[in-house]
Amino acid sequence: MDLNERIIDLMKRNKEIFLSGETMSKEIGITRSAVWKRVRDLRTRGYTIEASPSKGYRLLSAPDILSAQEIKRTLTGACHKNPLIIGKEIHVFQAIDSTNIKGMELGERGSPEGTIVLTETQTNGKGRLGRRWISPEGNIYLSIILRPKILPSEAPLITLMAAVASASALRKALNTGVNIKWPNDIILDGKKVGGILTEMNSETDRINYIVLGIGINVNMDLSILPPDVRITATTIKEKIGSDIRRTEILSLLIKELDRWYKIFLNEGPGPVLDEWRGLSQGIGKKVKVTSLDSVIEGLAEGIDDYGRLIVRLEGGRVEKVVSGDVTVIK
Repeated sequence: MDLNERIIDLMKRNKEIFLSGETMSKEIGITRSAVWKRVRDLRTRGYTIEASPSKGYRLLSAPDILSAQEIKRTLTGACHKNPLIIGKEIHVFQAIDSTNIKGMELGERGSPEGTIVLTETQTNGKGRLGRRWISPEGNIYLSIILRPKILPSEAPLITLMAAVASASALRKALNTGVNIKWPNDIILDGKKVGGILTEMNSETDRINYIVLGIGINVNMDLSILPPDVRITATTIKEKIGSDIRRTEILSLLIKELDRWYKIFLNEGPGPVLDEWRGLSQGIGKKVKVTSLDSVIEGLAEGIDDYGRLIVRLEGGRVEKVVSGDVTVIK
């Protein structure tokens, strides 16, 4: 942590009381004058800090800035008895090209399983099928390095696991229904609030590492989006009518990802597939599936044990789709 982070951390750990400049200087190892200068700097960054000549300093509010230290603090209770796999290392950036690109770089360098990459904004966010993921400030963009001992053909199950965990976290955060649309969309009030992009480095019979990318629309203004995207997208802010602290959402998301990943590793894909089916939107309906090289229409009957979408075409022939965009035909 830098000095500003250490001061904020100290005040958050003692948020009900004033801390004198002398106490803070001794705790952090800087002069009282340096404490005062740091407090002044923090105020310019959006922190509301009350000061009293006789009592010292007290933190009243903090801006919605992503902090590895703050996120780890929210996870402390979750890993007391059962250590977390996800969240061992957290890297936070102000702006990078893509969290998935950075995740692939770290995966290649041997970063441990569970390493998280977070950023305030992406300059080249990646969506499925080579699309660009628009990434203004105020949302959640994270990627996680995973090293599951599964076959490359089973990698799509990680996407389904992440969808289940994301929907579960948002249900807990918002106390409302959140659904999943195959293969990677998180749906709130019938519109897309999040998406998942899974990439991997593998050999014929083993996965070296997977980078699981998740984007969630939290506090952005929908007017930022192109008109065609705005029609089908939403945000958490749109749902609740006000901004929400992203650290709260992130904490729930990391805990749910860790929980469902452990279920997947320990019990196999069965529980994940069962939960996914219960949260799915579009199963049992007529759909159009657009892939890179084909378009098919038929009845979406479900998913198989590898996460492939089962579509029954007119005439009775069954297609098992590995990837594509799904549109429900009304």
